[in-house]
Amino acid sequence: MVAHLALLICLWLLPGAALAAEPRCLSCHAVHYAELGGCLDCHRGDPRSSRLEIAHFGLISGRYAHFRRPGSILVERGGKRIDETGCRRCHIIGGRGNRLATDLDQSVSESAPGELVEAIRRPVLFMPDFHWPDALLDEVVNALYAAACREMAEDELPRIVHFERGEEAGENFFVKHCGACHRVLTAAAGGLGETDNAPNLSGLLTPFFPVKYREDEPFNRDNLKKYLDNPRQTRPLTRMAPVPLKEEDYRQLLEVIAEDVSLIPAENASR
Repeated sequence: MVAHLALLICLWLLPGAALAAEPRCLSCHAVHYAELGGCLDCHRGDPRSSRLEIAHFGLISGRYAHFRRPGSILVERGGKRIDETGCRRCHIIGGRGNRLATDLDQSVSESAPGELVEAIRRPVLFMPDFHWPDALLDEVVNALYAAACREMAEDELPRIVHFERGEEAGENFFVKHCGACHRVLTAAAGGLGETDNAPNLSGLLTPFFPVKYREDEPFNRDNLKKYLDNPRQTRPLTRMAPVPLKEEDYRQLLEVIAEDVSLIPAENASR
């Protein structure tokens, strides 16, 4: 009786052992890039099932799996695009950036490529519409997967973004003096401003804002005041009119936009 029970247990365990040795993906797909690991390492999905809707749940298709290939040109191009467009002025990517919107390291680890593509194609309020063609989207999504190397700390909470409406928004200094042309995403007041007639100023005084005050000099508290007093002295072709502010007015503006929202690990602080 004991021997018979032991035999039944062995027979029950054998299919599981076989699955662990050879994922069912290989019943349909040929082995490729075996040196990079197993199917799950690049494509996710569920290698235990032969049912397509289960096996391919959350699947990363081949066009988005270049992030696992060393020296991928798609990842390199996508990384440059992320830097040029200043995605880190709102998002954490690769453990660096501003904590104003979704932590993309966390989001990428939980999202399929199609969800990321759709989020970029149909941006939410206060997110720029990049109008990227499919080829650029492929590069950026690959770069996001390659950068998502950070685990959230146990005490780190998801970022919740809210958008001001009503009387409080109308009394906000940024809304009164800048919101007719600019938008900004802030940690304390949420999204402010009405139109995209001028650049989005989210993360303006942080290391991740893509536009500089002059050459390699980033915007800071001092040169921003100079710029507002006479924008065309710095950029002769700008359409922005002077916005002369008293010191108290400027202090109120800084209270809205100059927030400590950047995440810069010590090893990356000099980059």
